[in-house]
Amino acid sequence: LFDYASVVMADIEDTWNTLFAREGETYTEAELTIYSGMVQSGCGAANSGVGPFYCPRDHSIYLDLSFYDTLISRYGAKRGDFSMAYVIAHEIGHHVQTLLGISDQVMSQRSRLSETEFNKQMVCMELQADFLAGVWAHYASRMNLLEEGDLNEAMNAASAVGDDRIQKAAQGYVVPDSFTHGTSEQRKRW
Repeated sequence: LFDYASVVMADIEDTWNTLFAREGETYTEAELTIYSGMVQSGCGAANSGVGPFYCPRDHSIYLDLSFYDTLISRYGAKRGDFSMAYVIAHEIGHHVQTLLGISDQVMSQRSRLSETEFNKQMVCMELQADFLAGVWAHYASRMNLLEEGDLNEAMNAASAVGDDRIQKAAQGYVVPDSFTHGTSEQRKRW
């Protein structure tokens, strides 16, 4: 898994380097930190229960590879290597948002908005990260890097981590005002 994650990360970074260069911009690559159990990031300490995350303070993606087992066993995603690629591409999407200033714009609204309204902003940012993961998948497909079934694996993984599905499984009911990542259907669509 480590080698696969590293190769996927390199391909995603190559794609964003190319896309930024086309616009006359310079892409600053993110770091990939693979850890087990606990990690200290520029955003503070985290454990594997947090799942994969991007820290804008140190421009790093933190990935505990055991998350893929959790994605399958707890969230019901189907087994497949491209679900890992989607997760990494989603986190790089957050890095792209940081580089473009989108993250700062959204976070600056935190104190001005109610929790419900800010959650809606967070959902938009998460869905945009899903869209940016799809941008990379589009270019990977054009370069014939995808195998049959890869996109279905990514869509299944996106659906598995929808707020509605996670809340329904954890507490038996759904509270849309508390969503921070979007519904399963939204995540697949974006």
